[in-house]
Amino acid sequence: MWAHSGHLVTGMWIKISIAGTEVIGEITPVITVGLIVIWNLASHPLFRVSGRDLVFDLALTPWEAILGATIPVRTLGGEVALTVKPGTTAGQKMRLSGRGLPSLLGNPGDLYALVKIVVPAQVSKAEQELYSQLAAVSNFNPRA
Repeated sequence: MWAHSGHLVTGMWIKISIAGTEVIGEITPVITVGLIVIWNLASHPLFRVSGRDLVFDLALTPWEAILGATIPVRTLGGEVALTVKPGTTAGQKMRLSGRGLPSLLGNPGDLYALVKIVVPAQVSKAEQELYSQLAAVSNFNPRA
């Protein structure tokens, strides 16, 4: 794939031709050198690439998803605060505009946080009691 879309992807290439002269005695031949550069984007431990956009998994606790929260998020440009709205659900995508991959021809891509709700593997007795109280008063049924 030739580099024409404005963003770099694995397998993209660009051809660079350089012309120059070199004096050899009384003869000055024109020398042309061609160079092809091929990009290979390595995987990143946090981000997945989708065109110019980046995607990452945002782990939330059940109470952060229910009550809302402000979560520090790493981006290519540094850390930002992401506001999670109350009632956020697993699988929801949250967009951070212009925080994706830079573009050679214009605006950068976006960064998407894919919500994953993570429950604790073990809970204290106090937490278990609170969850039991919540279960007793809640009418929510995800299978209804």
